[in-house]
Amino acid sequence: MTAVLIKIAQVILALSVLIAFHELGHFFFARLFGIRVDKFFLFFDAGDVKLLSTKSGWFSRLFPRLKDKETEYGIGWLPIGGYCKIAGMIDESMDIESMKKEPQSWEFRSKPAWQRLLVMAGGVLFNFLFAILMYILVLGVWGTQYLSNDENQIYASDLAREMGFRTGDRILSFDDYVPENFGTLQADLARRNVRTARVLRDGDTLTLYIDQAMLPEILNTPGMFEVAVPFVVDTIPPQSPNWGGGLVRDDRIIAVVCDELIAPVVKSGQTSRAVLRLICSATSGSHTLMISFPELDRDPLEEPFLDDLNRTLLEHYASFVFSRKGSEGGWEVCVQM
Repeated sequence: MTAVLIKIAQVILALSVLIAFHELGHFFFARLFGIRVDKFFLFFDAGDVKLLSTKSGWFSRLFPRLKDKETEYGIGWLPIGGYCKIAGMIDESMDIESMKKEPQSWEFRSKPAWQRLLVMAGGVLFNFLFAILMYILVLGVWGTQYLSNDENQIYASDLAREMGFRTGDRILSFDDYVPENFGTLQADLARRNVRTARVLRDGDTLTLYIDQAMLPEILNTPGMFEVAVPFVVDTIPPQSPNWGGGLVRDDRIIAVVCDELIAPVVKSGQTSRAVLRLICSATSGSHTLMISFPELDRDPLEEPFLDDLNRTLLEHYASFVFSRKGSEGGWEVCVQM
């Protein structure tokens, strides 16, 4: 029940601010052009019932000087809007008696058309300015949240690799523009018609030349750059299959090759289940990746169905050496990053 009442109070408070600011727009332009404003009320005082008034009641007794003001300020009891009673205008008060008299210089109807237009449109104009003000306030207090490009590396998609980017690159600049928001890298690349990109790769700064003909692909291929998130070991629970496998806290997993990835290159005549289980682990501070081939008898380099793996190793790693495992049988490869 309390939560419901709080939500109702929040709605009323939010509407009160919007209504007050809207009526302030009418009031501002009316006073600017010398038009008398008889009433400025938040909520309607139907039946002349007022929760607060500067002309009567408890508030006027606390602040008697406000009774002498030309305008009566107050809060009505019916929270469905508000109004600004402007002399010489038929408004929510439906006061038509004053319109039977001769126009006075301080009345709305005696003013030129452009001034009357601003008085009537003042509420909408102030609501527009209020929205801008609120956005400025929110951005000033809370700001915007985005992933910084300063220290993050990219995970390159197929399109990004075709353009020369590689997973692990840190994008430094597009032409002379230094991107700050990682999430808008692809948009920046497209809308700025970038011709060169500077990236930091393995400690070296490289310049990539962007093919302008690929702009349509950049626009139509979402997810060109993803964040290369490091996979760092925190804890290996005893029930995990990796328990006792050599992984320790703060180990960084560089790659994992699963059965499903090796199965497509298995030639006919092999068992339907995966022939190999590639278990990848990297010890803390080491750049050496150990891959095990527990069920392989022959030299891996002589196995035709491992051609894809051999080509991948040659393409991505500085060196690799296959060697026989001990009493366990099979082979293992030591890959130097």
